Amino acid sequence: MAVLTSELAQGAVTTGMRPELAQSAEAIFRERLLSHRQLLNKIMAFVLFFNWALGVVFAVTVSPSTWIGAQKLVNLHVWIAIGQGAVMAVIPALLVWLNNSASSTRHIIAMSQCLFASLFVHLTGGRIETHFYYFASLAFLAFYRDWKIVLTGTVFIAVDHLARGIFWPQSVFGITAGIDWRWVEHAAWVVVMDVVLFMGVIIATREVRQIAEQKVVVDNYAGNMEQLVTERTAQLQVSQKETQTVLDSIDEGLFVIFRKDNGYEIGAQQSAAVRGIFGETLPATRLTEALTPFLSPLKVRELENYLTLLQSASIRNEMIADLNPLESIHTAIRSLATEKYLQFIFSAVEPGKQDQYLVRVRDVTKATHLQQQLAANEKKNEENTQMILSVLHIGPGLLEDFIEGVEIELAIIENILQSDQTPQEVMARMEELFRSIHSIKGNSALLDLKILTSVAHEFEEKVIQLRSQHDPGWSDFIPLAKDVLKLQSTLAGLKDLLLRLQNFKSDTGGDTDSAVAAIPKSVRTMAERLAQELDKQVVVDTDGYEASGIPNKFAYILRDISVQMVRNSIAHGLETPEARKLAGKSSSGKIVLTLRKEGNEFLFTIRDDGKSFDFETIRRMAMKKYNTSPDIADAWDQKKLIRIIFEPGFSTAETATLTAGRGMGLDIVRQRIKKVGGELKINFSAGKFTEFNMRIPLDA
Repeated sequence: MAVLTSELAQGAVTTGMRPELAQSAEAIFRERLLSHRQLLNKIMAFVLFFNWALGVVFAVTVSPSTWIGAQKLVNLHVWIAIGQGAVMAVIPALLVWLNNSASSTRHIIAMSQCLFASLFVHLTGGRIETHFYYFASLAFLAFYRDWKIVLTGTVFIAVDHLARGIFWPQSVFGITAGIDWRWVEHAAWVVVMDVVLFMGVIIATREVRQIAEQKVVVDNYAGNMEQLVTERTAQLQVSQKETQTVLDSIDEGLFVIFRKDNGYEIGAQQSAAVRGIFGETLPATRLTEALTPFLSPLKVRELENYLTLLQSASIRNEMIADLNPLESIHTAIRSLATEKYLQFIFSAVEPGKQDQYLVRVRDVTKATHLQQQLAANEKKNEENTQMILSVLHIGPGLLEDFIEGVEIELAIIENILQSDQTPQEVMARMEELFRSIHSIKGNSALLDLKILTSVAHEFEEKVIQLRSQHDPGWSDFIPLAKDVLKLQSTLAGLKDLLLRLQNFKSDTGGDTDSAVAAIPKSVRTMAERLAQELDKQVVVDTDGYEASGIPNKFAYILRDISVQMVRNSIAHGLETPEARKLAGKSSSGKIVLTLRKEGNEFLFTIRDDGKSFDFETIRRMAMKKYNTSPDIADAWDQKKLIRIIFEPGFSTAETATLTAGRGMGLDIVRQRIKKVGGELKINFSAGKFTEFNMRIPLDA
């Protein structure tokens, strides 16, 4: 008992708690305990009035049978229940109303509750069942969480049993003869009950104390947290101000994208440069949606695929940079009415994680324009160097003749592209235009003028695209006009070089006496170059080429024919070294050029020892090109098939290259010979040779 009471009486200071917190906890503990006891006082006042009513009921219904016998009369017990009960209920109630906080009020309530238990025992004539109400009363008193209240009730019960056991045993034990020590037995059971109740009081009181201490700790933590939040908020404001200063001063567009719903959304924080670059702040939405106004549909799809890849756990830092589709883009900024070159750089905010990426946007327009200008200058310098080298190995005489021929072809092209003609009229002369540009390309390739060859090849590509259009407009011919300007500009450069050479170098050494005489050397150079490109071997025999007596006016046509025929021989006629060996031939193919004057005309012959015409391939490609049925194509003889290969646009090559595949070579040969009133005859033997004999009048 002493241990229990000392437990209840000990102070509230928790080990390790600061003194000021312990004092606050003790104050809260006492405040809550007092509030609880005041509330319980009010409840017990109602209980006492209930006891009073119950006592009257017992006095009327139970007492007559117990004290008098079978006869039930209103007797003294009723007046005792009414009078004594009124005193025991009203006095505590008045104290609760007048002085609810006083400990004496609680002790009086405890004695009144135990008096009612004694009254019930008395009214029932000491029945053992009503003794249990003593235990119930002590249990009620234990709710005060004060062992002294329980002790008051216990002492009162012991004294009551002792006094009435001596002087009025029937009212407490139900017997007339007193038993001196029976009250001790009852008191012992009450003490046993007290032990249990005291333990409950200790536990309940300790819980109230713990709650008080926890509240103090929580309140203190909340106060500290509030202060900490205030301090951190101030620090955050300073940090945000510093961050905003950085974002406002940096010349890169910076923002973070966050992973959300299998995509990435733009964060709210963006550097000031974002507005400067895009003309507006990017909306806090999906990155693809925000950039759609600035990207082509193809780039948007590439970006979507790239962002899907960024979500992969296997993505590595080097892959983030290598696969970036926005490393350099050309875009129009409508709000700024300008075009820019932008560079996007993606980097993970936390290495190894795919939920956030930092996006850096740079305006590289000036740098890109500078690079383009440098590249253009380098290309121009390279072109000039190539042009000079080409002119040096060609010689002024041959170059002058070449320039004259190109100017003639350009004049034809310009005449076709005159603005006073309708697009339909231009399309009607498209084959003539194609023939002229193909001739320029062939002669440029013969002289190894790569610049002109490349521009002419691009021109051909555009013409082929126009062929496929059903109803082109004048805007579709603008790219052709631009290419004509390129050709004219390049040609002007060649003429300037020619003028310089004529001023500083005489027509000797590597130069030839006439443009016609210079053709074999150029053909040999071109043939060797093409053969190397196609992994073939070739020997050009020009021993029978006699240029004397042939006017220079025929140089361009002879060179043009030589270009087309020799290229066809190497691309389609001559076999590879391996195939030639299998056919019993030497590994090197042979092309023979002969030229001789015969009276008022001259004979020009080109012969190769290749496989000659592949009529089955010609038949198959013709069926495909002209959509002809096999029955009709099978009826074509060799003459018909040979005539087909001279049709414009027909070629047995699967793809077009700088060497072959346009289907214009033999058409150009036919047109050139026809224009000067010449005659063309063909001799061939399958697997052995092909020979083209061209007879041209000198007075053409």
